[in-house]
Amino acid sequence: MAAETTFEHYAELLSDMNRAVVKGYRAPHKLVLLMAICELVEDGKITENNVLLNADLEEKFKTLWKEYVDSYEEMPHDHVAEELFGGEKKTYPFKCNIANPFYHLSGEPFWTLKKSANWRQRASWSVAALRSDYEYAVLDDELFALMTDNTSRERIVALLAGMV
Repeated sequence: MAAETTFEHYAELLSDMNRAVVKGYRAPHKLVLLMAICELVEDGKITENNVLLNADLEEKFKTLWKEYVDSYEEMPHDHVAEELFGGEKKTYPFKCNIANPFYHLSGEPFWTLKKSANWRQRASWSVAALRSDYEYAVLDDELFALMTDNTSRERIVALLAGMV
């Protein structure tokens, strides 16, 4: 695929991600996690297409959560909330939790979890369980290549930030 065609393909996949809707709000977790990965690639802390659920990723996720989600003077508002509640303010239902998006991104076509020898089926996932059951996550090679390119990475982050 040509670079722009590849970017457009992944921009569409990222825009169409399945995100929970609770009380009319779309969950921002997957967006924040992908932005954290982009920043860690930029910082040189992720150099291979193996996304570890480590302290660096957790800290970056928390920092970006505070910047993009908890920084609102009023609760975040999106078009779903506007349509369902006519703009009425509702209690924001989401908490800063990296476990859910790390696991649930596996439902997207560009994210694969690499099972460890300790893997076992679970009903829910904590960070400790994810670290035990999965070695790392892998992005599509083409998406990871986009994240390693400064211009493409900036475009990805802008796209994701615009959907938070």
